[in-house]
Formats: sequence, structure tokens, C-alpha cells
Amino acid sequence: MNGRLWVKKVSFIEFVFKVLFLLVLFEISFLNEKYRNKGSSQDDDSDLNLSLMTFFLIKRQK
Repeated sequence: MNGRLWVKKVSFIEFVFKVLFLLVLFEISFLNEKYRNKGSSQDDDSDLNLSLMTFFLIKRQK
């Protein structure tokens, strides 16, 4: 396989994973905002931090 083509494919795959990761983070923050508006009286940052820690722990176990 041509070296430049391989590098382009790898960088494209990395770009796709970064975009998907950012979408997951925004989705987590959106869901936190939605559930927080339902009446949860916890600290704003604690919900997001808990979701992020849960996400990273699940990702790490795979």
C-alpha cells in the first residue's frame, strides 16, 4: 500500500474518532442539562463529572 495513502487513511480515522468523541461529550452534557432541569438540586459540575468518569471507566474496561 502506498505510504501517503495509508497516512491519509489513518489521519482520517483519527479525525472521525475525535469528532465522535466530541459528540459523545456534548450528548452527555445535553442529557445532564435535561435531567438537571427535572428538579435535581445537585451541583452543576458534579453531574457532568460523574457522567464523564462513568464514560471513561466503561471505555477503559473494554
